Amino acid sequence: MPKGWHLAAKQRGAQLFENDRVIERAFLPRRVRVGVPEGDALNEMADATDFRETAWIEAPLPRQEFANGSGRLRIARAGSGFDIDADMETNGWMVISEPAWKGWRAYIDGRRMQMFFANEAFLGLHVPAGHHAVRLIYLPDGFVRGRAISLATAAALIAAALVRRFRRRTT
Repeated sequence: MPKGWHLAAKQRGAQLFENDRVIERAFLPRRVRVGVPEGDALNEMADATDFRETAWIEAPLPRQEFANGSGRLRIARAGSGFDIDADMETNGWMVISEPAWKGWRAYIDGRRMQMFFANEAFLGLHVPAGHHAVRLIYLPDGFVRGRAISLATAAALIAAALVRRFRRRTT
């Protein structure tokens, strides 16, 4: 059995193992490598054993490694996303261990912020020092377009019904 794992359940020839060192949904890695070109992070991550230690951020910055900012994060699920209460002692990079699919939107204190790839597959967000309300919402383009089409169709049907009703009254 791998170090840091334990047997959680066993049934009919199957075994379920659980990682004792599971990574939080949102965390502040101790070190950050920014400016990592697309695809390079995977090679550099090959020898990593604890992804809370170092994060690889694909951001358009000069390539560098440094100690990440520190702070405390409190996270809660909120509909199709998360609300994160961030108390940052210094500026820092937050890694959110959700797949970095198109459609994620990040807001810090109500202001939309750009997100980046972290660790090749997750979300990375730079958070300034201080207390901040961070909101992550998953709204893929297909959903947004479908919602707009549905609302436009509903409005057209209501308008057509009102016109029809008005014409009946005038005749």
